[in-house]
Amino acid sequence: MDSRTIIAISLMLLIYLFFFQPQAPAPVATNSIESSQTQASAKPPMQVPMGAQPDLESKSFELKNDIVNIRVNGLGSILDISFDNYKENLKKDSRVHFHYGSAGFNRSSVQVGNSLVNWRVVESQESKLVLVGKVEGATLTRTIELKPGNYFLTFKDQLENLSSQVLRASARISLNHPLAKETRHPGFFESLFQPQAEIQQSMVFADGSLHKRLLVDTSTPVLDSNMPSWSGFSHKYFFMGAIPLDVSVTSIETKRIADSGVVQEIQMTEKQVPPTEKTSYTYSIYVGPKDLPELAKVSPELHQVVEYGDWIGPIARFLLGILHFFYSLIPNYGVGIILLTLLVKTALFPLAFKSAISMRKLQLIAPKMKDIRDKYKEDKYRMNAEMMALYKTEKVNPVGGCLPLLLQMPVFFALYRVFFVSIELRQAPFFGWIQDLASHDPYLVTPVLMTGLMWLQQKLTPMPPADDTEAVRMQRAMLKWMPIVFGVIMLFLPAGLNLYMLTNALISVIQQLWLNKHLNLKFPLSTASQSQATA
Repeated sequence: MDSRTIIAISLMLLIYLFFFQPQAPAPVATNSIESSQTQASAKPPMQVPMGAQPDLESKSFELKNDIVNIRVNGLGSILDISFDNYKENLKKDSRVHFHYGSAGFNRSSVQVGNSLVNWRVVESQESKLVLVGKVEGATLTRTIELKPGNYFLTFKDQLENLSSQVLRASARISLNHPLAKETRHPGFFESLFQPQAEIQQSMVFADGSLHKRLLVDTSTPVLDSNMPSWSGFSHKYFFMGAIPLDVSVTSIETKRIADSGVVQEIQMTEKQVPPTEKTSYTYSIYVGPKDLPELAKVSPELHQVVEYGDWIGPIARFLLGILHFFYSLIPNYGVGIILLTLLVKTALFPLAFKSAISMRKLQLIAPKMKDIRDKYKEDKYRMNAEMMALYKTEKVNPVGGCLPLLLQMPVFFALYRVFFVSIELRQAPFFGWIQDLASHDPYLVTPVLMTGLMWLQQKLTPMPPADDTEAVRMQRAMLKWMPIVFGVIMLFLPAGLNLYMLTNALISVIQQLWLNKHLNLKFPLSTASQSQATA
């Protein structure tokens, strides 16, 4: 393997690592979401007093609808979340479950003047909890509701001023997220071969943009006070956060409490309440999948928690939309991937056809290229200049064969992001042994077949003539080693992405066989051209 080949392979690996390989945070001790939450919940991360009553904190109530069960304490702090439509793994009755312990995920306080409200529960239903409280001449009513088909609790703290004075009211929400026991970053090879790692981040939407931090990197407090809107904690497929609805936010502070957890403090705007007047603080606590339609029910800004990437994001969302369309016709995302591959190959066929003609013309002018190399073998500069002039005269592009591949790379990167973060594809079956398109092929069948087909395609593809130009040498190296490099990279990537590449390779082999037959008829090679092309 020469130096140019090593450079080509290194560049492809660098592209893989820095453009679409997620930077995984501290790995949890187990793949179980429930277990990773339980480990840290033994130490309550929230140590800030919120004026809560011990008797209400010790009580629990079940709020549920057709898709989620949420257990809260008497103040509305979420203790447990269980999803009906999402499994922890492919085993039966293994529902995704988040457990936050006695500390709870969220804690809310309302302050009137200098006094905190003392609450009591007055109504408890299957999907609704109502509390009332009195303080300094005011009555407050907290209504917590879980509506059908939603993954969020709606909190409404309504205050009525029964006094003869103007009252000052303020409200605050605290969100708590435990940390896993292990707090180190993975090494190079661990990151390379575990691309499906769980990523846990703190997210704050402020100043019109989303600010993200890995939980393991939350060592110093961060105060967002420039137009903050909402915040929460993001997992690979799920998001838990607080979104104020009828009031602005003055600040959101993210900080770590010892080594047990990360806390977000959301301070809402203070309100002046005249006598006999009412005011309210309304907000949603979203605890559900990072599913775009579900997130849009709460806020149009929440779609940003689904991280498709910056420059590749629009392409990823477009491709996901196509997959959704195919799924609406045939409810199998594996079939949708095959149809998407056919669509991409059809769109790129004119360019592939033009590139194949360019490669055949390179073979036709191989004798002329050999004459130039022989004539100017002592003058590399003049030889390259004459080669460029020949390419221009014959209207050929020596690197044209790489162009279709390069145009497919954004599709490859975008699909990787789709399979990595789209919950629609989580545990989506294809057929047979592939029961989760978002996870790697358990028997490595698709990457091995893909590697074989890519190698066959490379053998069928006409190679540019063997000359000394850097461009052609690089192209030859890429075509030669691409199947092996991709085969190694694809081993532990999602099965859906392997299915795309396998289908693409199969179509490419069929396409190349047809192109070779067509070009042999239209541009037959002379004996001299054939010998130069295979040199």
